[in-house]
Formats: sequence, structure tokens, C-alpha cells
Amino acid sequence: MYIHSVKLINYKSIGDYPESEIILEPGITVIIGKNESGKSNVIDGLSKINFLTINEDAFSRNAVNRNIATGSENRFIIIIKSDDRESTLGINVDTTIEITKNKCIVTGGLFEYYLQTIWPEFEEFVKLLNSISENPMQLNASDYSYYKSYKQELINRDNVDLYYKKKAINYFKNKITIFPKGNQDIIKAKLENLITLWDKYTSMFPTFFYRKSDKHLKTTYNIEDIKKELNPNVTTHSLLSELVQLIDISEDDFIFAATTGISSVQESLRSKIVRQIRKKINYPFNDFYGTEYIDLEISFNSGSISFKVQSEDGEALMLSERSDGLKWYLETFIDAQAHDIKGKNVVYLFDEPGTSLHINAQKELLTLFQDLSDKGNQIVYTTHYPHMLDLKNNGIHRIRAIVKNNEGFSNIYKTAYDSRIASESQQDTLAPIINAIGMSLNDTFGPAKDKLNIVVE
Repeated sequence: MYIHSVKLINYKSIGDYPESEIILEPGITVIIGKNESGKSNVIDGLSKINFLTINEDAFSRNAVNRNIATGSENRFIIIIKSDDRESTLGINVDTTIEITKNKCIVTGGLFEYYLQTIWPEFEEFVKLLNSISENPMQLNASDYSYYKSYKQELINRDNVDLYYKKKAINYFKNKITIFPKGNQDIIKAKLENLITLWDKYTSMFPTFFYRKSDKHLKTTYNIEDIKKELNPNVTTHSLLSELVQLIDISEDDFIFAATTGISSVQESLRSKIVRQIRKKINYPFNDFYGTEYIDLEISFNSGSISFKVQSEDGEALMLSERSDGLKWYLETFIDAQAHDIKGKNVVYLFDEPGTSLHINAQKELLTLFQDLSDKGNQIVYTTHYPHMLDLKNNGIHRIRAIVKNNEGFSNIYKTAYDSRIASESQQDTLAPIINAIGMSLNDTFGPAKDKLNIVVE
């Protein structure tokens, strides 16, 4: 499955109109626009989409466009299309998902698939509950109303509310021990089967992951650096903290292992950290990377730690000595894994990536984006650098332009040469493309509404 489009209705600087929709490419989509146009709001809005868990931050007061009527709310409408894998499962119709403050409603292809493959199992589970008794847990009137509501949700055939369905499943999971003892085993077995089917079903939905550009793994950390990095009140975006989280080591144990000393407890912790990095990072990273086999190694050096990268056929080099491309891939992987982003079907979001890179490194970053896309993921990023645009192989069709009008509303245009982009906005908005193709900023870009347009081939 891949995301075809998202309507960011009333999200921040975006309103409720056709231009609230961004069309995404199956591979890479680039967003351009001058400063304060709202392109970062688009990335931020996409990052708030979660199909499985309510994201209260997505509907906070700060998330709603301040220019709309009081009391209005924002919402997201997502269109998902099937790829070859889903087509073999009989999912040939687009899926529409509408996310509001408390609901995530699925209709279309994935809903029809749900009715055919999973709904019958929910129906059997409800029949089992009804066969025991009308009120098998002997609940009071208030609790019984919740029981009936969750039971009804399991057999709802009108649509799938992913949030409420998950809540209903968790309700019965947490109530197993309250059912009559003679029925608990069969209820548990049925429910475990349902949860397996449900998890498999929800894994078909793409995941959005916003990779913050300020998260980096340094080559060396002294003990004071480590304490700061692992303190969320001091450092809010720490990749070292995410690495420690990923390898299932407590912050206190990691700090103790890095502290000067050779006690048996410290040595044991250091060995455990090395093993966990190999298990939790190196093995899965090499499946993710695929270019060469590498190992991330950690050394403990009298009150400091350092990271090296060992390649399969080469010597171990300090992390800072490895290519920007490898470091970018490794950091992105650690960040994604720490946020439980696994496998394919991920929409990676980047806001102004490569700003600190030189031109050749920016071009390498484009290659890395393409490689990540080729692994079955989607990439969406913003830029104002011409070298961050790949205009080869019809690359211009990947570009979306964001323009803010005089009323403060951001409009998303499917093409960078949309005739609705005012001439006074063209130069700033389209500067990356114009520079990339060697045009002058004095040239008119795209069809002009008040002039004769001649198309030549």
C-alpha cells in the first residue's frame, strides 16, 4: 500500500479547500516554497497522522488554523492505493481514511478486505460471548453498557474505526479473568487469534515517520556529555538516548558502564551493551542498508565512549571518518527503530534535509533517498536548494509548490508550474527549479494567463 494523497484540512496555515490536498508520488515527493509559505506545516501535518493511536497533539489548539471560524476543527483525509502485493489479495479499490479527534474511519478497499477476512472471526467471537450468557461477567448497569458497546463495535459492518476497534479488543483482552473460569481458555484462544489477525491487518497501513535533522550520533562522548544526552530535560532530541533505548539498557546502567572503573559489574554491563548493539542495531541495520556489511562498535575509555564502524573487508574507522551517506543511513535507522518503525511501507518525512552539506553530499543524499524509496518506502521532503532537486528522469513531476496567499492560507499545487501561482510568487517559490535548470529568475516559469503561450517539442 502507498499513500496517494492527504488532505490537511484546517491544519495550521492550511484551510478547507481543494488546495489543502497534497498528492504524493509512490516514490519521492519534493515540496518547494519560499520561507513562511507553509511547507514545513505540510511536513508537520503529515507527521501527525497515526492510523493506530489517537494523536492528541494533531488536534490541539495550536494545530488548528487560526484564520478559520471559532469552533472549527482540523481533520485529515487520506487516500491509499494498492500495489502489486495488495492486488493479489483482491484489494483493487482505493482506501479512504478520515481521521478526526477521536476517530479513524476506514472505507473502500481495505474495509472490503476486512469484511471478507477478519469480520467473520469477530462475529464468531461475539457469538461465543452470547452463548455464555447475556452478561457473562455479571457487570453492573454502567459497566454492562460499555460491554455491549464494545461487543457491538466488533461486529460493526458500516466501516472500520481503527481507534475504537483497537479499544474494544483491548477491553476484552483485559477482562478475560473476569469471565467464568470454565470459559476463560476458549475466550483467550479466540481472542489471541483475533489479535494476530488484527495486527496483520493493521500492518498493511503505511506509517509516517518524521526524521528530525538535528539528531546526530557523535563519535566521542565524555561522561558529562552522556549525562546531558540522556537527560530529556537538558537534551530533547538525542540520538544517543534513542540508541540506549533501542538496546534495552537503562540510562543509569549506561552511565555507570561509561564511568571510569573496572568493577565486575561495569565490565559485565559493557559486555552486555556490546552484545545488544550487535543484536538490536547491527543485524537489522545490515538488512536495511544492504550496500555493505558493517558493524557499529562501541569502546569504553576511562570516562568516555567512542563509536567506530567496522566494514566487512576494511579496517575499523571512527564514525566521523565514514562517509556522510553511511552516517545518514545509520542515524536514520536508529531513529526509526527507536520509534518502533520497522519494515517497509514507511513514509519518511524530512524538513530541509542537507542544509549543512556541500553540493556533492547533497547529490549523494538524493541517491540515498532513491535507495530508500526502492526498498518500498515513500519519501517526502522540503527544500529550497537547487541541488536537492533531481530533475532527471522526469523528476519535475515529483515537485509540489506551496504558496501562501494574502489572507495567510497556504495552497498546495500538484505541479510547480501551475498557472494559478501568481507571477509575483513565482520567483521565490520556484527559485530552486529555475536555478537547477539554468533559467534566470527574470524569466516567467509556467504558462502565463495574460500572454500567448507557445508549446514546442
